Amino acid sequence: MKISTFAPYKKANQKIYPRSLTFLVLCTSFAVALLSPPAKADRLRVNRFHRVTGGPVYLQRRNRRRYSRPSLNTELNSEDFLYVPAGTSVQLLCNDGNTRRWTSTDPDNVGSICPGQPRIYRDTGATAQWGASDAAQAYVIGPRTGQVMTATPTLSWNAVEGAQQYEVTLQKRAGNRWEPIWTTTSISTVLCYPNDQPALEPGKEYTVQVSVADEPDSAENSAEILAERPVFSLVGEDEQQAIESAIANIQELETDPVTETVILTQEVYPQYKLFARGMRELSALVASGQATAQVHRLLGDYAARTGLALPAEENYLVAIALAGTTEELEEQTLATFALGKTYRSIGQPDKAKTYLQQAEQLAESLGDDDLVASILDLLEDVQPDEDS
Repeated sequence: MKISTFAPYKKANQKIYPRSLTFLVLCTSFAVALLSPPAKADRLRVNRFHRVTGGPVYLQRRNRRRYSRPSLNTELNSEDFLYVPAGTSVQLLCNDGNTRRWTSTDPDNVGSICPGQPRIYRDTGATAQWGASDAAQAYVIGPRTGQVMTATPTLSWNAVEGAQQYEVTLQKRAGNRWEPIWTTTSISTVLCYPNDQPALEPGKEYTVQVSVADEPDSAENSAEILAERPVFSLVGEDEQQAIESAIANIQELETDPVTETVILTQEVYPQYKLFARGMRELSALVASGQATAQVHRLLGDYAARTGLALPAEENYLVAIALAGTTEELEEQTLATFALGKTYRSIGQPDKAKTYLQQAEQLAESLGDDDLVASILDLLEDVQPDEDS
């Protein structure tokens, strides 16, 4: 395992990305309403490390004993310290929506540059209902759980080796049973729910089933028990307006595509459970060659939120590899810890122990005693696999 410390920035190999997330088609052109955005003081939840020119920059979190290299778009607490060497200029994106330069060679806290006292809050929100663990079965990628903003959502699933055609069914919950409202076949792994079919209704629960054509047993979950189906719903009108306002608020910042997507997927979409939308936009960055370790870690987090075991595993592994290449120790630590927790949740204790132990070593390299303690607590609960 490679533990990174200080090193000049190197661009990652952007061609590394998992194959399980293949949906990039957007069924409807989603137009954000031109609402008046809130005041800039409410623009962002946290400060961010935005741009750097010159040499490397070093970050010491308020609860850590050591400095490490921050990634672009890293969230910053007001109490975090930055060390900016001579000849280097840093641009922070502050929580009031303004960018501010930092050129001082004296270590100082972020709060001396950005106003307010924002605090980072991370919650991967991993599901208790895992699936998508067998690549030989067709499993739904999105929408799987959470909410959608359009009555004609993009439906997507994994590509099953050897499959020539898929059968897709959209079902609506009707009391204690599922009622099919639309069935079709597709040779693609992405499909648009057509607007000439029964419109989705806010507050109602829906589920998608996909199987290889003429192979009904290839569906991931054919159970008729309601509790065993991942479900999604359409947002209501009031919530739709709130979401559109929040998105417009971020888009008005006119940042680059990666920064905008990272902010939306960290600050807006989780609040409204827009998991399918978040995965689609992060996957678009991967397909366009703009993926970073952070982007893949966030994709892993979204997959974990929706119970997608294989996509979560694949994206965390890519994030770990990219972070090792670019010497981003914090990203490497977070992705390794998340992968260990994923293996623990899906019943793979040996792998869980391996990655949690690696995460503990990485956290120690960061000087993060609180994180080390959290990881050790989880390790105590990991029981060895009896079959190993």
